Parts: sequence; structure tokens; C-alpha cells
Amino acid sequence: MTAIKLIKGLPKVPAIHPKDDWLVSLLLESNLITSVQAQEAREEAKLATPDISAVDLLLASKMVTSADAAKVKALHFGAEFIDLKKTRLDSDALANISAVRAHAYRVIPIQTSGDILTIAMADPTDLNTLDTFSHLLKMKLDVKVASEDDLQWALDKFYSSGKEEGEDLRSELRLAWT
Repeated sequence: MTAIKLIKGLPKVPAIHPKDDWLVSLLLESNLITSVQAQEAREEAKLATPDISAVDLLLASKMVTSADAAKVKALHFGAEFIDLKKTRLDSDALANISAVRAHAYRVIPIQTSGDILTIAMADPTDLNTLDTFSHLLKMKLDVKVASEDDLQWALDKFYSSGKEEGEDLRSELRLAWT
């Protein structure tokens, strides 16, 4: 791998997690990458800009897919992996979250059942998002883990109107959280 080639080829989506060494370890334990690939990605991430992670490099080099990373995360956190392209989304669930918030928080509502809203997100460790939606919607959340690629596809398909505003809000929120 060469860091320069990989960095230029990175998609413009947020990093999976700023400190994702735990995910590299899980990918390694799951035999999705070799120890050499893990070490090379970690070393190149140290040389890259701060927002480029080892997992970003593994994804960009196609050593793993975003679905692989999501499945490993789901298994690790005891959550269910969901393929959004094969899932029928409930229109009532979609109406619970505005396009701006869906883009800002990178969440896709799947279905509602009583006071439970099932959502898909790429990062089940994002407690701020979970707390925010639980509080705002006054609903319990059932979290499913989707790949970053599927999540982006669903945001584009179901919430295309709020993309720019959501990205602006996400930037504002990121600044407020730091």
C-alpha cells in the first residue's frame, strides 16, 4: 500500500471512528485482513492527515468493504446488521426524522412499533446521537448497524432534500462536541 494513492482515492464520507484501532483489531480477529495489512494500515494512518484512519485506508484500498466493517461492529456490539438496500422502510418511521437531522446524525429510521423506533446507523457507539433521538422523539430506539455505503445510499434516496443543511448541521455539531 502507498499512503498517497490511498488518500487520494478516499470517498468523501466521514471516517468510521476517529480512533478505530479497535475495529482494525476486530477485522484482524475475524480474518478479514492479515496482520501485515493491519500493521501497514496503522502505519500509513499515522502519516496521513488526522481525519484519515487505518480503517479508512483499508476501505479505500478495498481490503475490506464497508459491509465487512459494519458486520464486525454489529457482532461486537451485539446488534443486528441490516442491509438497507434489501429492507423495506416504513413511511411512518421515515416521517419521524427530518431530512436535515437524518443527514446530520447519519441515521435512517426503519420502522416504528408502539414507542419503539428502529433505526440504522453505521456507528452504534455514537451515544450522542442515540441520546438525542431518544430524547427528541420520546421513543425507545432499536439500533441496527448498516454499512456506511448503504447508509449513504438510503440518505440519498429517502432524504435527498436535506443533504446540504444536514451537512452544515453536522459540522456545527462536530464543533460543539469538540
